[in-house]
Amino acid sequence: MELNYRLVVLGELEASSFLQKHALPMYPLLPTMHGVTVPMLIEAIDELKKHYTGQKLSRRLLWFRTLLGRTKRLLPEDKRIVEKEINMFDELLDDDPYLKKRDERVATQAAVQALQKVTVNIVRRRFPSLVTLAEERVAHIGSPDVLEELVGMLSTAPDENTARFLLSPTAA
Repeated sequence: MELNYRLVVLGELEASSFLQKHALPMYPLLPTMHGVTVPMLIEAIDELKKHYTGQKLSRRLLWFRTLLGRTKRLLPEDKRIVEKEINMFDELLDDDPYLKKRDERVATQAAVQALQKVTVNIVRRRFPSLVTLAEERVAHIGSPDVLEELVGMLSTAPDENTARFLLSPTAA
């Protein structure tokens, strides 16, 4: 099998030609194209919402918004105008399963990082000689539930030996 790839520079493509042809699959890429204007982008968003619904629309708007945010072809004020049009679909974007999973992952990571800091701070205040051990141990714990349990046990540990045991890998 032979694949012949061709490099396409989006910035050299004329945005108006895709709108004239109603090339809907290319609309999310319009913000990166030559000659793009705010009215063109709003027209494209209107066409997308007429043609797609649900997850298909939310994905295209997500791509559109991402590329709009990265392009240097439009002034910040112009980007804000187009963003307002997209923001009307925030509820739709909030219901997208891909975005929900991503948001859950981000929330879990944030919770883990916060609980890791709390754990180390508790050890720093109660058992300063175990800070390095605590930092090493919590770096390997990726579950908020496990970290919450560890925080609870370390905050009530009666002595340093108990805390050391709680921070050992075999205690988890």
